[in-house]
Amino acid sequence: EIAKVSEQSADLDKEIAKLREENLSLKTKLDDFDHVHAGANPKHQQAEEHAAMLGLKLLCSNLLEIDARLVQLRTSAELWEERVSTLRSTERLQISQISTYESKRAEFSETLVSSSSVFASLDEQCAKHKSRTEELNAENVKMSAKLTGAPARRAAM
Repeated sequence: EIAKVSEQSADLDKEIAKLREENLSLKTKLDDFDHVHAGANPKHQQAEEHAAMLGLKLLCSNLLEIDARLVQLRTSAELWEERVSTLRSTERLQISQISTYESKRAEFSETLVSSSSVFASLDEQCAKHKSRTEELNAENVKMSAKLTGAPARRAAM
């Protein structure tokens, strides 16, 4: 869009230069015409001068319109440049955020792996303790049975 506006601006600059050259050429021709026809019919001369003035006014009007369009296109180009700059800043910020998120995700992944390892170790220890608890409970039951039977055996003795 900026290139298009720049191209239109260059085209308008060329057209303005062409109109200025044409304006100078017409002025020179008008001056020459005035000198040649100075003694001609005054009404005819006035009509031609009026027509030349109208032509000159038309050229000036066209030049003003082109100048206004050029200003408009330059303003538009500046706005587009600001928009592009803003979008580039936003893009850089988002890329930075993505990088931070990727780093945090990798860190979280490492934490999960480490936690999984710790939980596996704790599960192992729980299984050992459960096995040991079951052994101790079985031994406790045996000892209780022996203790319960011990007074009866002593009395029998």
